[in-house]
Amino acid sequence: PGYSQIQKEIVRRYTDAGWSVAFNSDQRDGSWFTFK
Repeated sequence: PGYSQIQKEIVRRYTDAGWSVAFNSDQRDGSWFTFK
């Protein structure tokens, strides 16, 4: 699976858990998604 599919799965799981998730297009810091 590509990153898009992985991101969708992560978003679905964390959204179900009550998290707000945002993906970063800039991955220079090593974190490609952040929690709000």
